[in-house]
Order: sequence, then C-alpha cells, then structure tokens
Amino acid sequence: MSKKKIISIVALLSVAVLLAIVSMNLLTGKGKSNRGLDDYLVADTASVDRIVLTQSTGHVIEIERNGNNWQTKTGACVQDEMIDNILHTFTKIAVRSYVPQNSVENLRNNIRVNYKKVKIFQNGSLVKTWWIGGSTPDHQGTYALLETPGDGVSEIPVILEMRGLRGSIESRFTADARAWQCTSIFKYAMRDIQSISLKYRDAPQNSFSLLRMGQGRAFKLTDFQGNSLPFDTLKLVRYLDVFKKVHYESPNYTLKPQQIDSLKKGKPDYAFRMELTDGKKVSVDAYRIKAPEGDTDMTGNPIEWDENRMWAILTDGSLVKIQYYAFDPIFADITFFLGNRP
Repeated sequence: MSKKKIISIVALLSVAVLLAIVSMNLLTGKGKSNRGLDDYLVADTASVDRIVLTQSTGHVIEIERNGNNWQTKTGACVQDEMIDNILHTFTKIAVRSYVPQNSVENLRNNIRVNYKKVKIFQNGSLVKTWWIGGSTPDHQGTYALLETPGDGVSEIPVILEMRGLRGSIESRFTADARAWQCTSIFKYAMRDIQSISLKYRDAPQNSFSLLRMGQGRAFKLTDFQGNSLPFDTLKLVRYLDVFKKVHYESPNYTLKPQQIDSLKKGKPDYAFRMELTDGKKVSVDAYRIKAPEGDTDMTGNPIEWDENRMWAILTDGSLVKIQYYAFDPIFADITFFLGNRP
C-alpha cells in the first residue's frame, strides 16, 4: 500500500473519530453549548407555577398559577385554552435535529433579533428558558435555543417539533396581553341580576329599564320616560337567560389611541348597564362600525354600516369587537317584552 493511500486512510479515520466524538457530545449534552435532546422537556407541569413570555416586539406578560387557575401577575383573568396549550407543549416537545453547522451563526443571530422567550418556573424557581425563533422552511418545525441558570444560552440551535402536531409551535407563545384576555362579558344567572337599562341613541323610544322587585323573581319594566308597563313574563325569562354566557369576539388590534379617544367622546349607539345583586356594575357601550366603501348587502344594495360587528367599550374601559349575532338578543328593544315581536 502506498504511503499516499495510508495517509488518506488515516485522515479519513481521524475525521470519522472526530465526528463520532462531536455527535456523542451533542447527544449526551456534554458542555454548556450543546444540550441533551431531552433538556427542553418539562415533564412535571403540575409544578410549573409561573411563566414569563417576552417577545422581541416589546410585549411581555407574566402568567402565575393561583390554586387550580391561572392569572396574570396583576390578577387579571386569562384564557384557559392559552395556558393549556402551553403546558401541553411542554410535555410533548421533541428535538427533531440540530441545525447544520453552516447555519448555526445565521440562525442564532435571527433568534436574537426575532424571538419569543419563554421563562419557565417550577416551585418558584427559574429552571429553563426557551428562545423560540421562526419556523423551518417546511413549516413543520421551529428553531430554538435553550437557556438554563447554570449554563447560559446554548450555542447550537435545534429544530423543535411537537408530537401529534403538524406545524410550528411559535404561535402558542404570544406575549401580547390582548390575546390572553378572557373574552367573557356576561356569565350571570337570572338570580344574579338586580337591574338592567338599555338606551338607544337614535331611537330613544325603544329604550327600557328592568328592576328586580324585592328579593323575589319579580321585575318591573319601564320605558324611556319612566312609565311602568305590563309585559310578557316568559319573554323576560328568555331575555335574562341570555346573560349566562356572552363573549366578545376579539380585542382591539386596529384603532390607535387617538382613534379610541375620538370614539369614546361620541355617544354610543347602544348604552347598556347592568347591576348585580351583589352591587357589581357591568357596562357595554356599543358603536356601529362604518362599512368599507363599496360593501353591499346580500341583495347587492350599498350598506353604510358593518352588518356583523360593532366596537364596544367595556366596564374597565377596554375596547373590543362584538358580534351582532351575540348581542342582538341583548339589544332587544322594549317591544320585545310587550309581546309584539317574536
């Protein structure tokens, strides 16, 4: 065998040994730069008691466990589905692969610029942080880095996937507080309601008030001039039953502060007020939305107002979008109770 062939064989063997060592280090997580494939997992979600989400856009939200429920750091309600999705992801996450060596620097830089950071606390202590980047070209994986208190941020990005899910996990970790808000407006039984008033801006004669009489189930109906009127009690029960479950569609993502201030200065198309038997007050001021120019109804006639949605200012001053489908029964006019409409 020639000397040149021997040198070539030795070189190939050296490369093979080097690759084997690197691979073993990657798989076993030796060294702080490259973690084991299972290090992203959070198997015991019952001990997870705090999650801090931060986005490169500047959004930050802290979610804390409060008994069997979750809430923001300020005590605001959050959607159960949102936290359930995150906890489920913690237990089902898997590392599909490390990224190619020639992509490491570029992907690390991308994650540092555009990221969703997920700080995970168990029993009060920070245990790990996921740095979530964008999705892979096939949209079936998500680039990520791992940070732990002792070892810092890993040097080699990985491609994460979730068992049982086709697609990227990135969307599950939004830090925009608006997306976390509970969408419930009404969740009250008839026994909880003390009084209701509804005022129509353009048709005040359609306005009405309902007031519970004493401790029983009897109510008094009055018109916009304060006159007491007889009414269909079955219609009343049907109306009050609506308030067991009413949600808004979405928070405001489009109007800017100046536009919101302008809206609030105007008189609402519908001004709804409710007082509960425990003294709590609930309000909804609804404003019609201008339809885009050129919009028509089902028969092709031009329309002035959006036929599906309205803006609404809630009790806490927040602006949301509501659907006519959900609120038409609530914005019934006084003739509903008089038996003159179905």
